[in-house]
Amino acid sequence: MFTASGWRSGRDTANPKLGLRIRVADRDNYFHRAWTIVRLRLPGGYGVAVVNLRPSFWREHPELRSSEINAWLRGTGAFPWPRGRPPRYRVRADGGGLFTVGGRVASPL
Repeated sequence: MFTASGWRSGRDTANPKLGLRIRVADRDNYFHRAWTIVRLRLPGGYGVAVVNLRPSFWREHPELRSSEINAWLRGTGAFPWPRGRPPRYRVRADGGGLFTVGGRVASPL
């Protein structure tokens, strides 16, 4: 199990793209370079997000981005979040590129 935090694109401030940011150490431990997609079970009836792993995921941008994750973060009221305090979530690796996003983790003050 690992923790992922909310991520937002800084390019479009009016309607940013949202996703989940993975720490590099967790990316290296739980994701395989051979994978081109992963699936995330989202909580609260938001279904399964299918996420394409771009080459940049392995370089400088370890974020999971999809329209389903975007809708989930907006729909649950997680976005917008206070500057510098994105929501954090527990994520369980279920095997074979399938992950389950669990409950929110309290942010440190």
